[in-house]
Amino acid sequence: MFALILYRYLHDELEVLDSSGSSGQPMSIAKRQKRTIEINKLNVKQDMIKAFSDCSILNDDIEINVINQRGEKEEGFESGVYRDVLSIFWCEVYESLMIGEEERVPCIRHDYQRQEWEAIARVLVFGYKGY
Repeated sequence: MFALILYRYLHDELEVLDSSGSSGQPMSIAKRQKRTIEINKLNVKQDMIKAFSDCSILNDDIEINVINQRGEKEEGFESGVYRDVLSIFWCEVYESLMIGEEERVPCIRHDYQRQEWEAIARVLVFGYKGY
């Protein structure tokens, strides 16, 4: 199920990338809204899935604010923060949602339905498109 959802979602997103020009950026970049999402460092996986549950998030310029263990906003900006959050997210997904010893594959769970897997696919597209 995950593979089919991911394939369909990535196929649609990559068609948008291919039709947008050689730079890989949408032509209407001036019309993109800025969206700020707050990610708690202790709850990265859940916060990212919640933020990326919105279908339109990939059409916006995303700014990520990381909240540390003491509840304070961390210093840092742009690509370093994105890479840090994406790395933590994928480590948590790898450990908690995938099974296997030599090769890991997504595992069907009762608490992760289509909406959650689509959000995970959006995180993958977000990382692929820019970071």
